[in-house]
Amino acid sequence: MIRRINSAGLALLRAFESCELEAYRDVAGIWTIGWGHTGRDVVPGLEINQQRADALLLGDLDPVERRLSTLRAPLNDNQFGAFAVFLFNVGLGALNGEGMSAALSSPDWEVAVPVQMLRWNKATVKGQKVVVPGLARRREAEVAMWQTPCVPAAA
Repeated sequence: MIRRINSAGLALLRAFESCELEAYRDVAGIWTIGWGHTGRDVVPGLEINQQRADALLLGDLDPVERRLSTLRAPLNDNQFGAFAVFLFNVGLGALNGEGMSAALSSPDWEVAVPVQMLRWNKATVKGQKVVVPGLARRREAEVAMWQTPCVPAAA
């Protein structure tokens, strides 16, 4: 069964992404549109409407939700939502990194995963990795949601 991001997760994502209906370059210089959509289809001058932006968001979240649904860790809805928002931003490749992989496999995964999430607060700007205050705030908000108790999802 594929789990979907909860309403708190969507609200968090929308709070940090905002919705831009005209293509723009993000802090790392990547062409972006809608709720943080990137890809070859995003080119300078591209304009979309709100309905298209919302559809792109759901499409972009689908592979994240599918991958998170395969994890063995019994994530509650807030952990699932926070992790989905994190992976939406940094990409699914983060799951393959040594640090995150080890965190997910750890007996103490509920503490180890957010520690790893907080490390993803940098972007490459002019060839250098630098801490981006907006990314640091985003990671802190994702971790706060991760740590917010809720009823575990039904299996």
